[in-house]
Amino acid sequence: MELNYSYVSVQLKSEFQADVIARLLEAGITPESKHELHCTMIYDDRDIEKPLCALMPEKEFTASIIKLEPLGDGIVFHLTGKELNDEFRRLKDAGYQHSFGTPLFHMSLKYDFDKYDIMAINAAFSDWMGRQLVFNNECFGYKKVKKAA
Repeated sequence: MELNYSYVSVQLKSEFQADVIARLLEAGITPESKHELHCTMIYDDRDIEKPLCALMPEKEFTASIIKLEPLGDGIVFHLTGKELNDEFRRLKDAGYQHSFGTPLFHMSLKYDFDKYDIMAINAAFSDWMGRQLVFNNECFGYKKVKKAA
């Protein structure tokens, strides 16, 4: 049996990606591939195979970093921003059903981390709280994940 879901996400702009990747490398952390530096706008656990509304790949979304911590299988920046919230509401109004209730905007820095990774990333980004990041390239995606029998 498959568990299908869809999402809308935005990618970190390239000049911000370069800053994040450089900081990770300085900390001795192997960066994830650059397509992983994204923020999911909305996550819908329904099997939707095409966008429910027009997306805005050219629009920029500015977000502020408010926290750095482990979340699930990743170490993440928690983000906040009016543009993120406005887009979340627009997507919900278009028919997306967010699977987690309220939005939890974040950008994963490292997956499958250990204690060293947490310490190194905390030290590397200790001065980034409040820093603004800019995202664009809004895109739709869906995944078909095979569920264990």
